[in-house]
Amino acid sequence: MIALSNKKVLKGLLFFAITCIYIFVVVMVYNNIYTNSRKNLEATPDFAASETYDDIKDDTVIEQSFVVHNNNFSGIGIKFNTFGSSVDSEVSLGIRQDGYHQNFIEWTTTAFKIKSNQYHYFNFSPFENSKGTKYIFTLRYRGVDPQKLVAPMYSSDEDEYKEGELIVDGKKVTGVLAFQQLFTKQDADRVFNRGVMIYIIATVILLFLAWKRRDNLAKLFFPTAMILGLVFMFTTPMFRGQDETLHFYRAYEISLGHSISDFSNGVGGRLLPASLQEIALPDVTDIKYTDTAKALDNPLEPEKVRFINFPNSALYSPVVYYPQAFGIWLARTFKLGPMYMAYFGRFFNLLVWAALMTLALQILYFGRRMIFLLALMPMTLYTVSTLSSDLITNALSFLYVSYVLYLAFGKERVISRVQIIFLLMLCVGISLSKIVYMPLCLTCFVVPFHKLGGKRRYFKVMGAIVAISLIVNLAWLGVAAKFLVNNVVPGVNASMQISGMLNNSFLFLSILASTISQYLNFYVQSFFGGSLGWFDIPVHMWIILLYMFALLFIAVADNKYKIYFCRKRKLVMLAVVLMVTLLIFASIYLQYNRVGSPIIEGIQGRYFMPIILLIMYLLNNKSVNIDIKERTFNFYLSTGVILLQLPVLITILMHHI
Repeated sequence: MIALSNKKVLKGLLFFAITCIYIFVVVMVYNNIYTNSRKNLEATPDFAASETYDDIKDDTVIEQSFVVHNNNFSGIGIKFNTFGSSVDSEVSLGIRQDGYHQNFIEWTTTAFKIKSNQYHYFNFSPFENSKGTKYIFTLRYRGVDPQKLVAPMYSSDEDEYKEGELIVDGKKVTGVLAFQQLFTKQDADRVFNRGVMIYIIATVILLFLAWKRRDNLAKLFFPTAMILGLVFMFTTPMFRGQDETLHFYRAYEISLGHSISDFSNGVGGRLLPASLQEIALPDVTDIKYTDTAKALDNPLEPEKVRFINFPNSALYSPVVYYPQAFGIWLARTFKLGPMYMAYFGRFFNLLVWAALMTLALQILYFGRRMIFLLALMPMTLYTVSTLSSDLITNALSFLYVSYVLYLAFGKERVISRVQIIFLLMLCVGISLSKIVYMPLCLTCFVVPFHKLGGKRRYFKVMGAIVAISLIVNLAWLGVAAKFLVNNVVPGVNASMQISGMLNNSFLFLSILASTISQYLNFYVQSFFGGSLGWFDIPVHMWIILLYMFALLFIAVADNKYKIYFCRKRKLVMLAVVLMVTLLIFASIYLQYNRVGSPIIEGIQGRYFMPIILLIMYLLNNKSVNIDIKERTFNFYLSTGVILLQLPVLITILMHHI
């Protein structure tokens, strides 16, 4: 017993040491990336320097004096022009304060490392009270080859810079070198350091929860999803998610009690407070934390209205916006500004998603690890941190598939009336979420005949569920058809596109095959989260590969409960997957691609999230089954998922400082 106890202690200490080393290495690596990226620096404006000072010989000394503009002076940037490059040629830079003969810092770089017509930066620890102080930087040349010269760019205009002098080999020269002063943004460093500290604290808390609740992933999921979701939510600036501004306008409209959007000049939208647009920057790819902070003070001013277009989100039914709308309504009740309303909307969107996904985990006892992993991927967490309508769509889809599989493999001999009603409600919810996912309702045919007391009642009940869902789906399609974006995207005409597809269906299948072949890698990356935001926040590939390996391993080998899908069930699931896939490609082809386009542009991997459980269970087989202790498996899976979020979060943080 003592030996066994010691073994457990040693394992625990080893795990603790490895975890600490991992966190330390991740923080140090990303801190180095952050420092080298100069995200924490601001520079003085560029000089209008188009000339090159090329009168340089061996041992030439060029000095430029200047007055520092701000405090926290922490670097200098010099623009060079290269005429070839020489390994032997060296350029040395030193900086000293005026009145001193000794440089306080010096660098030496070989000429071939310097890029032509670009600033070469030299950084040092910031000087806090540097504003108004006069400094001199010195360039010294050794081993100069006239044919391979690296010369500083300058302006010979004597009025270009009057706060310093240009001196070459002790003689004053008219003009000024092209240089920039660099200053450390203390606020940026503070945001980065505090952000990383919060991530580390959240990681430690989640690891503790993973240990305490390793017996049951369903109990672990909700606090893990909420903590990670909140951290992602505040790390991602408002409106940084794809089409998040459009989702915000639609949710705000619904919070006012309007389920269907207005229509003006062929575009869906509504008269809404102008302040809603004023807090959203026109360039959503360049939103910083400072932009969000400034917008927090903006008042709502509901009396100042304008017609705001949101053609994409006007298509969607109000079902997928109820959580966001409730949050916006609550914030408006407390008379908060529009930015606070957006954050309230995000929070309730996250809360409802986490609750629905937790219910799915509790229901599907034999698929908890798969759902846990899929729900906590980088792309999923980034999406749940926004106002996107995809959260409710994905959660309803996971819950529905989980419930169908539970009814198919559960212990109940006959499905009750209450269970049938719940199944119908989920089907209707999916039908209203997004039209293309309606075929998911056919998954109910995975349930065997005897669960409904025979074939006659089976087809009667399942047929009614599918029929009602289809009617609801078509009813909303009839309402939303007018919001199709024919006149928003140039060259798009849904009617002509449909006509072409019907006249030559084989051509469309060929286009579909070509599109998948060309974009398969992108679909995989945009499913797992290889690029977040508007595909401008790259996540390291090793993180994505680990998720892919874990997901495939669980799909193929994790079958503790000996649940196997017969050929008939797999055929039903495959048919659903193919129908949904075809509808996804067809709908994007109709709405966002020019008539006759040879490739379908605009598809993302995350669009296939509602059917991913079915895809994974198509890999189910009897030949592979690795028996691992449940507690051990759960702990290592949850620990890996938690630790992988740290580099993802720091990447998002650095992008928006």
